[in-house]
Amino acid sequence: GPVTALLELGDKLLSGSNGVKVWSKQTMQEERALVLETGVRSLVAHGGTLFAGTINKIVAWNTQSWAAEAALESHTDWVDSLAVCGEKLLSGSQDKSVKVWALGSRTLEHSLPHPASVYDVVVSQGVAFSACLDEVIRVWNTATWTVARSLTAPEPVFSLCVLGNVLVSGGRGGPVCVWSTSSGEKLATLQNSDNSPIGPGYVKVDAATKTLVTGHNNGKTRLWRPPQRAA
Repeated sequence: GPVTALLELGDKLLSGSNGVKVWSKQTMQEERALVLETGVRSLVAHGGTLFAGTINKIVAWNTQSWAAEAALESHTDWVDSLAVCGEKLLSGSQDKSVKVWALGSRTLEHSLPHPASVYDVVVSQGVAFSACLDEVIRVWNTATWTVARSLTAPEPVFSLCVLGNVLVSGGRGGPVCVWSTSSGEKLATLQNSDNSPIGPGYVKVDAATKTLVTGHNNGKTRLWRPPQRAA
């Protein structure tokens, strides 16, 4: 099946599809396959555990033995995004919620309702951001798990990433937008050379080079340097 999630983990590359495959980054050979009955939409690792978002639940494996651990069950639809915030695991789902789990006990602590599906959750400097199909990016106070600020995007938001002091959002039908993480001000809309918006974008940060990467429905990939501005 199609690859719907990727994660670098030390000298391994993990790919999510119908289950999870573990690859050697040195030899590019498959080392093992973690079998699931359903597809995988998201991957994150923390403290020796790999978490995979699938339909209705989050499954977990020990990254030393690759033995299966207890699943986290509460969602009622696909879990499209996972993020770690301190000792919490955040999961965004098409069931219109973000759930907050205690990583130590693997118990559900909070369920944060949204008016539409949540396709991405990211965390930066103790602040969480959720991307929702209602065209609003919610900024969450992670001490109280209440909405600290709402950012209104021009289109439903499918993808988020943080680069330095800016948040970047990509939508299915609208432009890629750049926001201040502290004030919530929209700093820029990424443009083509003719100053037209670049259209739908999947957004990702290359951690090694601190470069913004956007992927588009026309098959193109672009590299960007967002505005460097004090937040």
